[in-house]
Amino acid sequence: MKRAKQLELVQRATQHAERDRAESLVRAEQDLGACEMKLAELTRYRADYELSLGEAEGARQDVTRIRDFQIFLARLGEAIEQQRMLVERARARRDLQYNNWRYTAQRARAVGTLAKRWQTEDRRAGERKEQGEADERAQRAAHRGLNQLAESDQPASTQSGSGQSGEVR
Repeated sequence: MKRAKQLELVQRATQHAERDRAESLVRAEQDLGACEMKLAELTRYRADYELSLGEAEGARQDVTRIRDFQIFLARLGEAIEQQRMLVERARARRDLQYNNWRYTAQRARAVGTLAKRWQTEDRRAGERKEQGEADERAQRAAHRGLNQLAESDQPASTQSGSGQSGEVR
């Protein structure tokens, strides 16, 4: 089996690994996007409640209701902080997946480049072999042609000289 054919197996494996890493990267990007959307939603939700709290305080709502609002906002703040941590973890996972994909893609390109080089070398070696065989055939044909020409010339000179030859009868 030629080198290029052997390398095709490695090339397919590295391309498959690159596709897997790319799919993992896409999933990590989607997860990060979902976490960021959730964080934005929680932040907007808190802003809306803070606005409602301000209106409630201005309308002189009862103290219990205002305190409940404040407790709810504190819990919402904790949820926002937890979501920020989830966003950071998702971003770290995405960055890791990106680096894994980039490394695998570089390796796949290197194997692809090597495969092309080996294919070119194999093709050129085949062309050189064919050219050598063609040259050898041409040389043999030329040699046969010269031999045939020499043989066809020889009988003519032998026949003309046979009457004058120094043969003893």
